[in-house]
This record gives sequence, C-alpha cells and structure tokens, in this order.
Amino acid sequence: MKPVTITLLFLSMAISKVSMADSHKSVIVLYGHSFLSNKQFAMSLSRETNLKVFDYARGGSSSQEAAFISGGEAGLFYPDGGVIPATGSVDVVPNGVMSEEGALWPGFNSEVIYSGVRGVLSSKKINGEVKYIFKRDITGKEIQVENAVRAFPVSKTRVNSVTERAGVDMIKHARKLYIIWAGRNTARGNINYIIRDIKSIASTAGADDRYIVMPEFPYSNEVNGSPARKNIDKLNEEIKNNFPDNYCVVNGLDALHNFTSHYNRNNDEDLKDISKGLTPSTLRMDSLHPSDSVNNGASASGVDINAKFIADCLKAKGWIK
Repeated sequence: MKPVTITLLFLSMAISKVSMADSHKSVIVLYGHSFLSNKQFAMSLSRETNLKVFDYARGGSSSQEAAFISGGEAGLFYPDGGVIPATGSVDVVPNGVMSEEGALWPGFNSEVIYSGVRGVLSSKKINGEVKYIFKRDITGKEIQVENAVRAFPVSKTRVNSVTERAGVDMIKHARKLYIIWAGRNTARGNINYIIRDIKSIASTAGADDRYIVMPEFPYSNEVNGSPARKNIDKLNEEIKNNFPDNYCVVNGLDALHNFTSHYNRNNDEDLKDISKGLTPSTLRMDSLHPSDSVNNGASASGVDINAKFIADCLKAKGWIK
C-alpha cells in the first residue's frame, strides 16, 4: 500500500472517531419563559449536569413563541401590501397559531428566514396595538407574496448561559436534552394551547434526544382555591397526564413541590406562604420568580434548587451520569 493511501486511511479513521465522539455528546437545550432565561439558572444547571447549555428561552415568552422558536410550530405571516421591500422593514400580519392572542407579546424578536430573505421578526406595541415587523438584513430584490408564508427561526441561542453566549449555533451531532418550561405567559392561561405547544416543541426532538416538562409555579396572589390557582393546578395536572414519562419528577415529587419543601421552618413569612399553597418568600426574588442569589433565611437560591432537581431528574432517568 502506498504511503499516501495509508495516510488517507488513518485520516479517515480519525475523522470517523471524532464524528462518533461528537455524536455521543449531550447538551442541555432550554425552551420557554423567564424561569429558563435566567443566566444564573443556566450556569447552575451546567454545573449540576457538567454539560453545555444552549438557551432559547425569553422572559415573557408565551408557549406559542417557545414552539415557534423551537421550529415545532409554523409561524405564518403576510407582508403589508403583499410585498417584502428591497430594503428596510415591513409590517406583517400573523396567521394561524401566531395570530392567537398573546402568541408573540411585545418585546419578541428572532432572526428568521422569511420567504427566502434573512432578517429579524419582532413585535411591539404602537398606540395600544401589537404590531409585527420584519426587517431584512441586507438590501436585495423586492419580493411579491401572494399568501401568508412561513418564517423559519434561525437556530441561534437567545441568552448567554456562560457555557454558550447568545447568538451561537447548536452543536451538530449532539444528543439534546430539552428542558421545556413554557406555560406561564400564555394568554388567559389557555391550557389547550399550552399542551398543544409543548407537544410541538417535543416533536422537534430527534430519535436520540430526550425532554422533560416542568410544572408551572404560582404567583404570590394565586393562593389555594383562587380561580387563577385552580387553573395552574389544572395545567400542571394536564402536563403530568399528557407527558407521564417526561414530567419532571423524582421519587414521586415534582419540581414545584420540591421547591416548596425547601421553605424555612423558622421564617414566619415562609410559614404563611406554605399555609396558602405558595412558594416560599425566602426562595423568590419577587412575587413569582425563583431567587438567583441566596436570600436572608434561605439555605440556597431558588434557581440552584431548581437546577439541582432537574439534574437529579435527568440522572434518575439514566440520561446523564
């Protein structure tokens, strides 16, 4: 065998080994709202799992937005006047799922490919009305559009998780472990929409990928028995029923009950919270969100408690070591 042939053979074998190694890597992928877009949470989850974290969440995201960003739900839009101009921006009208109330709350933005044109899709409130805008990246030719067409989100992270900065691409050939926490900001707490959208996100998982779905936490005014709390409880029950093998549970305890179990038994405010079915004040930064630093009277930050529990769930399922 010629020296060149031998060299090429060994090079091919080396590339094959690298490819196989890459294919067995696992990464954490986050889709959903502010519980996942917290940088300290992402850092803690990476420490607990020893994995890179790719964060596609956004504070204020609805379940529809999370499904759109994941690629699981089509985002259909029609440009004003039926034309994508050669330069600049154009108002677009959402169709289908994205036309539902609150699907893309003001503040939404994402890089997309829209009718073959790369740009940014965003929403903002103007004179009390939510407007949707597509702004192309570079000047090109004017494009005529007859019907609503799909905007495809560019798969770039939205949050700096420290392991991966915002705006990076997913690692190819990686085994993805999805964390889906997406039901808090959907308009009117529409449970049917939330379950549908979680299913859409889960549908993007490949054969080797895995996912877990998180229960939603109550606001401090959503006490036991209140209409809003009943809806949260019903939502969590539906999540558990629809995703029995993927609901975030360890030894029969879900993430919400694990969180509340870390209350300070010597803190009067925590005791009041627990009596009302609320999460402990010592573990919150406000009326809803888990704290990302250790409050007085707390044994840990709220985000650390959640990150550790998620890691324990992944380990219990045998998905990570």
